[in-house]
Amino acid sequence: MQQQKGITIEAGVKRLSSLMKKGLITEEEFLSAEELIIQSEMEIPPDKK
Repeated sequence: MQQQKGITIEAGVKRLSSLMKKGLITEEEFLSAEELIIQSEMEIPPDKK
């Protein structure tokens, strides 16, 4: 089992939401960052050689 690093997806999205509500990031930046957070949690299978 892979060891979890950093914060959970939910916590990351909550932080992004807070930044957006404060006007520090745009909705476009929020959506882009949210997508990157989700993609970073996907497992990438090793290459079969």
